[in-house]
Amino acid sequence: MISRWLSDKARQGSEDPQARALSVFPEVGKFLSRPGLNLSGGQKKMVSIARAMALAPALMILDEAFEGLAPVVVKRFRDAVMMIKGFGISLLLAESNLTSAAAIADRIYVIDRGEVIFQGTPTQALGNENVMRTLRG
Repeated sequence: MISRWLSDKARQGSEDPQARALSVFPEVGKFLSRPGLNLSGGQKKMVSIARAMALAPALMILDEAFEGLAPVVVKRFRDAVMMIKGFGISLLLAESNLTSAAAIADRIYVIDRGEVIFQGTPTQALGNENVMRTLRG
């Protein structure tokens, strides 16, 4: 019942935060009746992000959003993050996967041992040898 209501709202282009959450992750509608213990790691992340979006935040903080996800799912999450940005929600992403972060970020900050060692655009980060050396370990 809830999933049908959210689907209807999403199709109508609603500004409702719950409908927006479902438009980013329509898959979540299928999970509403399933116990959380039966969800995969990626599904749990989808539900967590959708739940946060339902609260209409001005800012969302995502910690290692792409960690442990299959490559095809990483692309799905990157697309979802771009949709969230399109709704005007600011995002702070803590991510060790520079390639995934660079695909969605406006600015990159690299922190090593508690110190900011780089700040700039994604293109600058990907082209910076010190950044790449630090991330490789």
